[in-house]
Order: sequence, then structure tokens, then C-alpha cells
Amino acid sequence: MVTKNIQRIGKIYCCQVGSGDCFKIGRTMNSPEDRKRGFATGSPVKLSLYKEVETEYASELERYIHVFLDEKRAENGEFFHVSSHELDEAITHAVAVIEESQPIVCQAASFRMQSQLSATYVEPPTGMFQIYSELRRLRRELFFLEQQKIFLESKIQIAIGDNCGMRNIASWKWRDRWIMDMDRFKEDALYQQLFQQYKYNAGSRTFSLERTDLAKAA
Repeated sequence: MVTKNIQRIGKIYCCQVGSGDCFKIGRTMNSPEDRKRGFATGSPVKLSLYKEVETEYASELERYIHVFLDEKRAENGEFFHVSSHELDEAITHAVAVIEESQPIVCQAASFRMQSQLSATYVEPPTGMFQIYSELRRLRRELFFLEQQKIFLESKIQIAIGDNCGMRNIASWKWRDRWIMDMDRFKEDALYQQLFQQYKYNAGSRTFSLERTDLAKAA
């Protein structure tokens, strides 16, 4: 188990572009200095390694920082127009959130993959109804935010129309997505044996909230 954790450890690196308020934020499983040398080749501006953060949750931490600083993102991907102070604050905040949440998220993920379930319903411990209430509130807010997101995306899509995009705003391009009709495949007599040979159970436990009356629960 220890070896597995060590193998997962990665690094978030922040490279400063010249001496200005622009940083490249990425992740690597290797040396950040080696990574910097790789993308700095041919760059007319000097890149220097400003900061690196070692973590078991490199992918999640990188994504959190990128989303947190999204309004400061430059056109070229992982570059952000932020001051060193803003960057330090963003990293401190992101590390605190990810280091607190990911161990719990990973533990819950391991329970999701357990197919053998006890028939017992446990009693809610102290404070669980508050968590339950907060989760219901967040789900409700996410629903309304998703509706607003779809509405705004639709306005841009209509403005683009049958064109491929709108300059400096968005692109809208066709992408093929081929899928297999598994129902027809497994019912076809020619392929039933093949289906039985290669099928596997990819199931997991599903999580559903009970419809508890919060007024009575309080």
C-alpha cells in the first residue's frame, strides 16, 4: 500500500515567464526542472521555476487551481496572468481544499466498488442531518446553475449558427462518436459466445438521497 501511494505522488509546477505577472501551471510525475527545460526550448522569453508542490493528488490539484484562476487564463492553455501573490494565495487555498477532501473522496470511491452489502440501515450520527441538508441545498443550486449554463451556451451556439465558431468566444465543430449497439450484439447468435467471453461486470454501488422531510428532521 505504501508503494502504491509513493507511485501516485506527482508535482504541480509553476514557471514564471520572464519577470512579469505570467505563470505556467502544470503537473508532472518527473522533475519540474526537466519539464521546464522541455517546453522552454525555443522560447524567446526566459522561464524560471517559481514553485513546485508535491502531492498524491496532482491531477485534482492542478484542475482545481486551473478552474480557480480561470478568469486569469491566457490564450495559450496553462498560462495565467497573475501576480506571485495571487498565485501563492490560489495554491494555498487549493492545497487546503484538495488535501482535506480527496482522502474522503477516495475512501468513498473504495466503498462504491464493494458489491457485498449488509442489509443494515445505520443510524445517522450527530451532525449528519446538517450534512444531508447542505447536500440537498447544493444539489438544488447546481440544478439551477446547470440550467443557466445551458441557456448561455445556447445563446452563443445560436449566434454561431451553422458556422464553425465565433472569434475569441467559442467554436462549435462536429465530432464523430461511434458506439456499439450492445443489445443487438449480445443477442446476435453469431456473437453470443464472443460476448460471453469478453463481458465483465463494471458495476458499482449507486448513491441516492432519501426524501426526508427536513422540517421534521430539524
